[in-house]
Amino acid sequence: MMFQKKNKMLIAPHYKLANQKILHELDIIDKNIDALQHRALMPPCITLNGIDNLTPSQKTPCSSIEHYKNVVYHLFTMLNLPTFWIHSVDYPHNVSKLNRKLNSSVNIYLITDSIKMYVYKTLLKHFKTNNQKFVSIKLLTP
Repeated sequence: MMFQKKNKMLIAPHYKLANQKILHELDIIDKNIDALQHRALMPPCITLNGIDNLTPSQKTPCSSIEHYKNVVYHLFTMLNLPTFWIHSVDYPHNVSKLNRKLNSSVNIYLITDSIKMYVYKTLLKHFKTNNQKFVSIKLLTP
C-alpha cells in the first residue's frame, strides 16, 4: 500500500503540470483567435501625424475632419493611388476634441490588408523625397 501511495504522489504533480500546460496552450490559442477575428473585422489602418503641415500655410489652421479628408484624397490622387482604396478617414479615438489642434493626426482606413504596405511605402517615399520632416506615418496593427 505504501508503494501505491508513493506512485500516486509522483503521478499527481506530473498530471497537474501537464494540465496547466494544456490550459496555457488553449489560452494562447484563444488569444490568437480573438486577434484574428479583430483583424478580420477591422479595416487596416495607417496613421498620418502632422497632417496640418501638408496643407498650405494659413493664418488659422483648419482642424475639421472634412478638411483633412480632402487633404488625404488629394494626396492619394497626386500619388496616383486609387481613392476607392480608402475605406474611411477619421481622427484617432484617443485624441480629445480640445487636443485636435495640437495633435493633427488622422487615421486612414483602407479596404483590404493586401494594399496596406504598398500605400505605406508610397506615402513614406513621397514624404522623404519632398523633405516633409514634420509629417510622420505609422502602420497600426490590431
